[in-house]
Amino acid sequence: MVEEQQNEAEEDIALLAAIARGDREAFSRFYDRFSRPLYTLALAILHTQAEAEDALQEVMTKVWSKAQAYRPKAGKPLSWVMTLMRNHAIDRLRSLKRAQEIKEEALKNDVLRPTESDTQKETERNDLAKNIRATLAALPDDQRKALELAYFRGLTHSEIATTLNQPIGTIKARIRRGMQRMRAALSELSSIT
Repeated sequence: MVEEQQNEAEEDIALLAAIARGDREAFSRFYDRFSRPLYTLALAILHTQAEAEDALQEVMTKVWSKAQAYRPKAGKPLSWVMTLMRNHAIDRLRSLKRAQEIKEEALKNDVLRPTESDTQKETERNDLAKNIRATLAALPDDQRKALELAYFRGLTHSEIATTLNQPIGTIKARIRRGMQRMRAALSELSSIT
């Protein structure tokens, strides 16, 4: 049993040395070996799955970037990495508590409470978004597709032309006509309300 633990510790030391040299395979094996106990420790300290997962990712990033800082004389790799997690999780917990205190204080002082005008603005934005979606859906397919690719996917005119297998002039015309129809429909809606 003692010999097995000694062999595992030596293997872990070798993995950290390989990680320090940038060996991704070694890092993968290290992750597989230590992620469960590290996650369990993080969950015990932070109490939420999402926070524990974030902490695990951040500590493993530290392992990747600081593996060369590990010194075998200071203790076993398991102790080293568990100490990294413990310290990181406690720091994270303190930050979360402080953020919650600041939020509660702001709410007490009415700093974060939405005003009536904020609520009204949010309602107006939601109505505008609904009207834009409805107006866009009412456009002819060729204009709607060109506009969606340009404004929602961020493609250039030439990328849209390639995607839709159409000449660039046709794409520019479709976007221009689609925008004219959108403006006309939305200005008509705004004059009604």
